[in-house]
Amino acid sequence: MGQTSSALPEAQPEPAKVKASKPIKGLLYAQLGMDSENKTKEVRLSQKFAMSPHTSMKLFGAFTDGQNPRCRLQVVHKHYLNGLDIRVNGRLRYDFSKSFLKSSLCAKKKIVLNPTTSLNAKLEATHRVSAGEAVMKGGPIMANPLDEQVEFNGKLELSKKVLNITTTQDCRLRLGVDVASQKMYLQLRENHVAVEYDSTGYWNILYDF
Repeated sequence: MGQTSSALPEAQPEPAKVKASKPIKGLLYAQLGMDSENKTKEVRLSQKFAMSPHTSMKLFGAFTDGQNPRCRLQVVHKHYLNGLDIRVNGRLRYDFSKSFLKSSLCAKKKIVLNPTTSLNAKLEATHRVSAGEAVMKGGPIMANPLDEQVEFNGKLELSKKVLNITTTQDCRLRLGVDVASQKMYLQLRENHVAVEYDSTGYWNILYDF
């Protein structure tokens, strides 16, 4: 006599949620943006390459109506201080359209308040070097020395994730303050759209393709 199988049917996996917030390594990533200053649509393209588990390279281009294209290349290395739960990023960026080199060191600390809410702190130091403009000094044209700028900044923000606002979408709210500019900002992001507004009235919108 045959035996009746008692195995339960396999559970079907839930559909994966679409996430499109950061460039995926090895894939071309596109965004459409607009802000309150230019009110002109801008297309942004990013290509990200993995160099090691914690190091990546990204090529970025921006194309706006009536303006010259912008292009830059950057390399980012991430290091995790596990004992302190701090992430440190080192970034080196060259802007081809504006001819400047920018390096930065950034430390980020995330304090989890509950499963959907966190307090985020960020400290950043940047060093920017750009070529000086050529000037006439009573004879041949001579170039100014390199222009160097060092800046320090910090941000403190409260982040709240709202789960399942639809069957395939989550939403994240961020309320924070930028120390250097002394501006407060509010950011709303779902899977494909990010909207930001600050205390000066400036706003910008990004749509991920």
